[in-house]
Amino acid sequence: MTYAGVTYFVTGGTGLLDYRVSGDPILLPPLAATFSASVPFDIQISTQLCEGEPFHHTCPPNSIFVGTIGQGIATFSFVPAPAPFSPEWALESGIYEIQPIPEPGTWLLVPTAVGLAWLARKKRK
Repeated sequence: MTYAGVTYFVTGGTGLLDYRVSGDPILLPPLAATFSASVPFDIQISTQLCEGEPFHHTCPPNSIFVGTIGQGIATFSFVPAPAPFSPEWALESGIYEIQPIPEPGTWLLVPTAVGLAWLARKKRK
């Protein structure tokens, strides 16, 4: 993983990489040729970035903890499952498209701009 221009390794043997994806459930229809569904999702990733040897299961004291959040749309394609699992759906593919989340400053800028436009209009009258 590259963070702030420096490449780190992420240790997995000690549980230093954690992610959680949550989204709406998908209601599967009766069996047909194919089926696709798009659902919104949220993702949270927590990890510890370590410098040094990539296969050590411990990080040195100067490691960096990084937490990220995101949201987006996941699109799944299903096909009928082969025997002996029929009649069930099998996941053929899944694509997660993470969308950018506006920074907190953007949330303050929009109401401020609307308020200033309202004051300017009021002042003209």
